[in-house]
Amino acid sequence: MIHQLLPFHPNSEELLSKTHLVMIQTNIFDCGGIAIGLYASHKIVDGLSRLTFLNSWAARARNESSKQVNPSFISSSVFPPDPSLSTYSHSNFHNHTKEKHNFVTSRFVFDHSALALLKIKAACSSTPIPSSIEVVMGLLSKSFINTTKVKYGGNKTPVLAPVVDLRSRSSPPLPPHSFGNIFCKTTLFVDDFNPELPLLVHQISDAIASIDGDFVEGIKGDDRLLKLIGPKKHLREKYSYNAESFPLSSVCRSGLYEADFGWGKPIWACLGSGDTDPYGVGNLVILMDTRSGEGIEAWVTIKEELMAIFEKNQELLAFASLNPSPLEI
Repeated sequence: MIHQLLPFHPNSEELLSKTHLVMIQTNIFDCGGIAIGLYASHKIVDGLSRLTFLNSWAARARNESSKQVNPSFISSSVFPPDPSLSTYSHSNFHNHTKEKHNFVTSRFVFDHSALALLKIKAACSSTPIPSSIEVVMGLLSKSFINTTKVKYGGNKTPVLAPVVDLRSRSSPPLPPHSFGNIFCKTTLFVDDFNPELPLLVHQISDAIASIDGDFVEGIKGDDRLLKLIGPKKHLREKYSYNAESFPLSSVCRSGLYEADFGWGKPIWACLGSGDTDPYGVGNLVILMDTRSGEGIEAWVTIKEELMAIFEKNQELLAFASLNPSPLEI
């Protein structure tokens, strides 16, 4: 149903052939409600850039000049284009065969009380208390690892890939309204098919923490390709044809529910996920705030045959509601 509210279906061949930077569809319902469908090319902007655009547009509609932003288009000067990077495929961890898959999306909603309990379960005496984002990423990853074991019998290696925003991790930090694709994806190769949650959360936290100021400085230089892929090149080569990637991204705490065009803040903000894999991205997890700001809504897109196992994981369902009505969150 969400796809009908967008300018194009996410997997539309026509969309893939277009070069428009932004496309918008306004939907007005008989009840008087409004839904705004927004597409912005990922060749140009990331998720945080989209939200900056959306919230500034809404502030202009309300004539609130104090909340309008002047975006900073400095990403190409901070990270100059490097032709050598184009020779390394972003889909290196995905199955490179001609086999086609259908992908489906399910929503897993963690309320405030569930997050508090999950933090206790994931806590380790020797490490700081993990964040809500880290524990949700950890539990979803544990469920995915279990799913691949059930489906493939341990013959495929799960590769966790937390996505890290680089704006605040630069030294000095980049302006928060920097426009572009300013993020980096880390990688965790999983050999233990039954990991303990505290250990897995700790590994994810360490992977995210490794993207620090020194790392960001390193990928600005001439040896950026070595910095990005060199240390794990042998692992990439070993697993690239027999891996199941699980990228984990978050737009929590980034103003998802701040786009008030003059009639109040959104009842629900969501993503329009596809059901095929034209870009080679495949599996993908995106975390976002619930309307209250106290919970997390996880959109999990994976292969259809994996989802049939994943959404029945009892440890996951002990903390998350599966596909609840937006009015219930």
